[in-house]
Amino acid sequence: MKKKGRVLMNIVLSGLLLAGLFGCSKKEEVTDGPTSGDHIHEVDPDAPKTVASSNIISLDIALFLANRYYGDENSDFHFILQKSEDELYAIEEFSGVKEKADDALLNAIQKVIKDNDLASNNGVYDVTAGIAPDYQARRFFVEYDSGETIDFTMNNNPYAIWGEQLYDAFTNWLMSKGIDTLEPSLEDSVLTRVRFAFTEDGVKTEYSDLSITENGEKKLVLSKSLYNVRKDKTIKDKQRDFPEDYFEQMTRIIFDSGLLRNYAFSYYDHKDNNYGNHDEGYYGMGDKTTFDEEKDSEDLELMIHLVYASGKRINVDTKKASEIEGFRKLIEQIMEYHESLF
Repeated sequence: MKKKGRVLMNIVLSGLLLAGLFGCSKKEEVTDGPTSGDHIHEVDPDAPKTVASSNIISLDIALFLANRYYGDENSDFHFILQKSEDELYAIEEFSGVKEKADDALLNAIQKVIKDNDLASNNGVYDVTAGIAPDYQARRFFVEYDSGETIDFTMNNNPYAIWGEQLYDAFTNWLMSKGIDTLEPSLEDSVLTRVRFAFTEDGVKTEYSDLSITENGEKKLVLSKSLYNVRKDKTIKDKQRDFPEDYFEQMTRIIFDSGLLRNYAFSYYDHKDNNYGNHDEGYYGMGDKTTFDEEKDSEDLELMIHLVYASGKRINVDTKKASEIEGFRKLIEQIMEYHESLF
């Protein structure tokens, strides 16, 4: 997880900003801007709070995200849609990425705007001076083919769900075109330890690398076990010589699954405003969150524990049915690969 040192400060500041946002009344006179420590909250009474059109023709949105980044720690984003020579281009200013926009991207952005009712902020100017850079005010501007606009300037919320969704819309679209400029730097060393266990229909299937002593010498073997959890009884317990390319194959399977990216971006629990999302069994693979208050499954359980040569660890432990469903393809690939070895 990145930027752990900012976590407490950011959460405290979020509370202060929200208190300021909802505790201030509109000022009648327009000022040149706040001085250090001042908070200004103004609303244009003529700004509509709904937009009829859904066809975006330009966009200019700046934001800082605590839980989205590209490279190692680049969390400042400035997304732009603008025409050049009669073509609409999607731009992220800080990274320099520029690609011709299409309906897939525009529809994804509009979905974020609609799902989060961002038009309701239209005409708002809410700025606090002298606060941490991560929280300093940023502008949101979108223009539609109807001439309608959504235009507001507010203190940045680094944990805004809509901000993360906007990042995801841009980056997923870019990735569909083979462009990974806005992707985080992912683990590139090889796995050195793997432990996998999946329980379904009363049977727990487990694979792991084990160090055993044979003829006075230690050796690495691959273990497979099947366990009937309802009868508390071992069905099968088998070992084989360790495959020479096992860790390379498992490294590839994990990398291709998208788990590393989702794992990095899923620490934060938006419901409880803390970094305990993994403790709740959510890793960004499923379609539910802590807001859904999903109970642990009594029949499903997944464990994936990984150690890389770099020392990085990935620990997945969940009984959430929605999350396990999101892991389903990876589960099947891991089990298929191991079954080919036994």
